[in-house]
Amino acid sequence: MSLRRLYAPQLPAARTQLSLGEESRHHAQVLRLGPGDLVQLFDAAGGRAQACVVRCDKRALVCDVEPVEHVARSGPLLTLAVCVPKASKLELIVRMACELGVAAVQLVQSERAVPKFGSEAPKLERLRRIALEACAQSEQAYAPELSGPLPLSAAVAGSPTGALKLACLERSERAAWPALVGHAVYLMIGPEGGFSTEERALLQQAGVQAVWLGDAVLRVETACVVACALALERMRGA
Repeated sequence: MSLRRLYAPQLPAARTQLSLGEESRHHAQVLRLGPGDLVQLFDAAGGRAQACVVRCDKRALVCDVEPVEHVARSGPLLTLAVCVPKASKLELIVRMACELGVAAVQLVQSERAVPKFGSEAPKLERLRRIALEACAQSEQAYAPELSGPLPLSAAVAGSPTGALKLACLERSERAAWPALVGHAVYLMIGPEGGFSTEERALLQQAGVQAVWLGDAVLRVETACVVACALALERMRGA
């Protein structure tokens, strides 16, 4: 049986006693952990360490922690660039992207995306907490890096150097996926209204290649999961 996992932003290089933060303390209480229980701590950046609970109550969570181990990333990295949907859908996308092992999620502001810039802009701190929860549940060693939102043109221009730039376009011709083994990938998903004609022209001029997800028009959260799963499968050569 795998150990319960708790988030610890800083793991020790040597064995020591560590007091964890409020969110991990609350999570441990929900799990009904107590003195003597073994857990795995993770820092969402590749570090993990086995620990034994010393104290768990309403005031503190304290563990005896073994030295940290580092888990290397396997294979090239996938960045998901998604045009901002409504908050509930975005939270679901971040959770599922983390479970799949996406390296980064970049939020993009496009012509038909909601919400627009301003007071309704997505709260990255809440999305980070959701990613950490997903890491704990899915046993991922890394949480995706979250950034944005950026205008579409700035997002494309700032895509990772050397990455293959792909976009899933609804109602497009059947576009075969290129060979992805060994390549980092920057994968774009448009808003539920689709990219505008001007935005499609911008993507084409920037060297973004269209890929096909099937004849059906998918909801943005469905498209994100399907596209990421297909891309990761091809990147790993499966």
